[in-house]
Amino acid sequence: MNFMKNAKKIMYLTFYCIIVLCITVSIYASEYHEPYSEAITSKMYLINYDQIVTIQDKNNKGKVIEYSPKNDFYINQFGYEYCIKNVCLFFSTSIYNAGGFNFFKTRMFSLYYSFYKFACDVYYYDYDLYDLYEIGSDSDEEKFDDYSEPDVSSQHYGANLYWILSDDFSYNATFKQTERQSKSAGSFIVHISPYISKYKSNEILIPENQRIYYDNDSVLKHVDMQSLLLSIGYCYNLTYDGFYIAPFGYIGKEYKNVEYNTTIGDKEKTQWENYYKWGAMIGYNESDSILVLEYVNEYHFADSEYAEMKFINKAINLVIGYRI
Repeated sequence: MNFMKNAKKIMYLTFYCIIVLCITVSIYASEYHEPYSEAITSKMYLINYDQIVTIQDKNNKGKVIEYSPKNDFYINQFGYEYCIKNVCLFFSTSIYNAGGFNFFKTRMFSLYYSFYKFACDVYYYDYDLYDLYEIGSDSDEEKFDDYSEPDVSSQHYGANLYWILSDDFSYNATFKQTERQSKSAGSFIVHISPYISKYKSNEILIPENQRIYYDNDSVLKHVDMQSLLLSIGYCYNLTYDGFYIAPFGYIGKEYKNVEYNTTIGDKEKTQWENYYKWGAMIGYNESDSILVLEYVNEYHFADSEYAEMKFINKAINLVIGYRI
């Protein structure tokens, strides 16, 4: 309990370890990969990024409640990333009224740095304007009848540290395109991430006709999570003449401290939860040109006394860039 209450201290310790590693190690190359001679990489992102939240009573008597953005198959964000050698700064924001639709609001910031066999980043992002869906109805887009649409928003901030176990695999070449993977290679990757997520609503998240199944959790309006994620993954970069495809996957555990409101006041619960992430990168990264399509699925879990919650991040990104 005390360990998770000190999540910020864990993040500060992670940052300190990163600084120490930066001082004691340096960038390296091998016969399998090498940095590009051009110092600056500029990239534009066309993004379809969806965050989906589902809530289900633990007895599975009620309907699955889903909060997610509309229009899964449209570009809903525009992003830009600027890299100088092994340092990258990324920003993205929503596209409003694209294709005649009003997309959920979001902003993303991240600062990335890589060194020796390590890569790390710190990030912040937020969301707004989730839509309420009734899963299992005749139409997945049908909302719960006679229930006003809550104004749901979320905030997320934390850090990621990746330890690449193979000397032959370049994390930068695969995910940042600032290096060249000259020969195909793969690596196991250790991932550590302390982070904080906060979800809140101006109305109760549980529709009125479903509250009977949630007992004291029936008035749920906010969920705050302090988490420490530990996972192991694998990625293989299959490359030929500048073209590459790189499937990847992670599996792990999260230790969480979950705070939420009930009919009898705020409550706290600590728990271990599963974590999954998988996806693929496919594209061209050679000379001064970059064209990459990225697909990602990420799953987090949490629960209160009477509710089970799932947090799903899905992304399809088109990356267009050049080196100067």
